[in-house]
Amino acid sequence: MPDIMAYEEVNESSSCGAKAKSLIHLGKNHFNIPDGFVLSYDVFEKYKADHAYVDVISNEIHDSYKDLSKRSGHSAVAVRSSASVEDSNQASFAGLFETFLNVDGIDHVIHCVKKCFDALDAKVLYDYAQKRNIDKRQLRLSLIIQSMIKPLCSGVMFTKHPYRNDNMVIESNLGLAQSVVSGAVVPDYYEIDLGADEYHITSKIGTKEFSFSVGSNEVVEQQVSKEKQSKSSLTRENLEQLIALGTELEHHFGQPQDIEWTLSEDNTIVVLQSRPITIGKAMVL
Repeated sequence: MPDIMAYEEVNESSSCGAKAKSLIHLGKNHFNIPDGFVLSYDVFEKYKADHAYVDVISNEIHDSYKDLSKRSGHSAVAVRSSASVEDSNQASFAGLFETFLNVDGIDHVIHCVKKCFDALDAKVLYDYAQKRNIDKRQLRLSLIIQSMIKPLCSGVMFTKHPYRNDNMVIESNLGLAQSVVSGAVVPDYYEIDLGADEYHITSKIGTKEFSFSVGSNEVVEQQVSKEKQSKSSLTRENLEQLIALGTELEHHFGQPQDIEWTLSEDNTIVVLQSRPITIGKAMVL
């Protein structure tokens, strides 16, 4: 297997995690995802044996990064972990692997690749695996390096409520999804009853005291104005687009989905992740 894979080279038998396979599968099926490339499990295994290995292949990583920057028209990327046992029906490992956003420049990319690999030794990750009867020796790590999307707003969507298993749920905040995924703010909350002939949306506008946005090679926390705090981060049209997307993704995978999404500056919805809903995921209600 190659160390570095273009999206078109990734398939079900490829040496990379479920997150990468699922996302790239969506791209191949005409869902809108960020462009990028993948570092395979083999890079991680070779790095474990010799920590100089990432430096050895840095020129190859640089070439893929330059090509991606040319295609996207900008050089900022997200470096995201995709592990062997992640995003399964048994366990999501949500938030336990490293992700670095708005990484700009090859030196920063290489640094973040190493940081992601080094984080696999975290005790909390092994404890999580042990509690779910997952052998820590099964943990292998690949990375997705994706073009960074500059968002208007972002959030998560559950195509079925995780506890009641009926309505669809969408949570949203201005800026990056990080504030919603981490639980750092009370986001806008939308519950959609799809049972009727004409679906009904119940909205709760969150306090949204702050948001995260892209800065110069960093993620910046910004205060949200009182005016914007009091308004919905999503328009009715945005919500209708998300509902259609969630319905289509659930149908595509044949089971309810936990989706991370972002609305780009050109008002386009981009799928960042779609995985099966696991029981007991926290929700803001």
